[in-house]
Amino acid sequence: MTQPSLVGFGKDPVTGADLASAAVRPGVNGAMDWRVLECYNDAARALCAAENVPMIDLAKTMPKSSRYFYDEYHFTNDGSEMIAEITARAMLAFLERK
Repeated sequence: MTQPSLVGFGKDPVTGADLASAAVRPGVNGAMDWRVLECYNDAARALCAAENVPMIDLAKTMPKSSRYFYDEYHFTNDGSEMIAEITARAMLAFLERK
């Protein structure tokens, strides 16, 4: 699985906050933080592809919304339910192919 995050690009549909300009920590905004995280996610994607290992790409499928995250990386109850739904769909599709 890749690591999703609330920050990145776009606006939070709940608060209207710009996720790219959000202050993550001193000197780091949401856009920068997302780009760094995507380097790790890209490495996981490449490794899974090279090794023919199933990948659940939460970073691309998890909606960026404060409804699902209570901070940059941690999930609300709704977010945990969304992760479970995404994971279940991906695993069921994988198992059906087998």
